[in-house]
Formats: sequence, C-alpha cells, structure tokens
Amino acid sequence: MLNSQIHFTTKKSVNVPVIVFYTAPESAPSNFRGHNVSTEEIQVYWNPPNTRIPGILREYVLLYHPLERADLVKEIRLKPAASSHLIDGLSVNTTYSIWIAAVTIKEGPFAATNVSTAEKIIAGDQHIEISFIVFL
Repeated sequence: MLNSQIHFTTKKSVNVPVIVFYTAPESAPSNFRGHNVSTEEIQVYWNPPNTRIPGILREYVLLYHPLERADLVKEIRLKPAASSHLIDGLSVNTTYSIWIAAVTIKEGPFAATNVSTAEKIIAGDQHIEISFIVFL
C-alpha cells in the first residue's frame, strides 16, 4: 500500500489523501524461450508481461529443475531490467523445466518452457557437443 497525495486547485488549496493498492502482475512475462549454449548451460530470454504492471516491477523470479526431478528446484532472483539469463552448472543431455514470473508486491503468473542441454559424444580422443533447441 502506498500513500499518495493529489493536489488540485480551487479557491483553497486542499490535500486529499489517496490510498493505492498494488497487486501482483496480471500476466506472465511474454515470449519466454530458451536454447542450450553447451552441455551444461541454457540461455533463456523473455519480454515483460503484455498487460500493465500494477505497481513497480521489483524483480523476476526464475525457477528450474531437471524435468524428471521436481524435487531439485532452484531459484534465481533477477533485476527488473533483465531480459535474459544464462543458467549454468547443469547436467549434460538433460531436459530442464524452466519458469519465470514478474514480481511487484507479489509474484505474478509464471511462463514456462522446457529446454535440453547439449549431448556430449566422445569419439576416441575427441569430444563433440551436439546442440539442439526444443520449442514449446
């Protein structure tokens, strides 16, 4: 809750207190997508929510876990000016479930995508990384 004052002029100057109630964003960040960068990294991108954000955008919250291991959820808090993030330290050839939400006073709805890290193929003494992109 934020207290503001509106000033208007009549024959007398009058201050009228106004109470503004901020809520969570009404929609999720838009155009949320990602691709693998290597065998252990995924880059994700997004745009701000398409609807007006009620209040001040304070941050984004990014959650991710291996698709088959929902018990291993990790959380990253990102600055409100962010529109991409590199997730590193991931497992090779693993599909990750990734979500993002905008945060004002509370978290808004989440956008989601699944992205797989690259597969590492060992052929003799050579290491080859194969990258592919999963679109949902």
